[in-house]
Amino acid sequence: MIDIYKDSITKYEKSNKKITEDEEKKLIVLAQNGSKKALNIVVKNNLKLVIFFANKYSYRNNIKIYFDDLVQEGNLGLIKSIKRFDTTKNIKFSTYSSFWIIQKILKYIKNQPFNNCPFRLPIHVVEKIIKFKKTKNELFVKLEKEPTIQDLADYTGKDVSYVTKIFDYLYSTLSIDQDNSNDCALQEILNLKSESIIEDEKNEDVNDTIYKNQLLEIINNDFPKILSEKQIEIIKMKFGIYYGKSYTLDEIGRHFKNTKEGIRMILKFSFEKIRKNKKLSEKLKDFL
Repeated sequence: MIDIYKDSITKYEKSNKKITEDEEKKLIVLAQNGSKKALNIVVKNNLKLVIFFANKYSYRNNIKIYFDDLVQEGNLGLIKSIKRFDTTKNIKFSTYSSFWIIQKILKYIKNQPFNNCPFRLPIHVVEKIIKFKKTKNELFVKLEKEPTIQDLADYTGKDVSYVTKIFDYLYSTLSIDQDNSNDCALQEILNLKSESIIEDEKNEDVNDTIYKNQLLEIINNDFPKILSEKQIEIIKMKFGIYYGKSYTLDEIGRHFKNTKEGIRMILKFSFEKIRKNKKLSEKLKDFL
């Protein structure tokens, strides 16, 4: 099926001139003002992105999802991105549209009662579990040990019974620290924890979220080429990347059994390596 889509895109590209970023922005403005022709051109010029992400998510963790369905959802995300894109912002449309394509695809996946799953949890419960797992990871860093139910209750301000119930949900489908358990929707969603899913679009700054996702992509893909795992982890903790909060040099030092000054020197050395790497510095300039 994917070959059919690729062939269709190739035929379109051969018979149509490739549009520039400036031309694309002008077409997006026209589409936002009601031009169906402009909308159609922008959609066709970005179908490769839809196909890429639909293929990426069509088979994960032994869960087979119909490719056509994901393409349809991805197209809806692409159209939404065209309608919402702010051409005055310093964000590439391909980056912005990728965000919305993924949003639509992930939300579709979340709502699928997969055949191999013995039961399906309500979405609001899944969301609580995702937040709970993130909090658990954050507390693990702070305590430097696996947090107990009482630790989590004290940290979150929730009743022990509430935390116990969340644990029950987790353990009814998978071990909290294993990734090779039941082929359930919950397992799939927890594996997508690094990919932000916006539930309430009106209350979320989408541009900020896209910037964060771009930065995470650079950190995960480019930092390991020049920095050690420890250096990357220290940067993440210092700037609150993934952990949800920024840690002080003292806190980071205790976690790595190092001094405050030692952590400061590691950060300084890491930043020097980043600055000397022209390609990486160029990628990071929009975040500075």
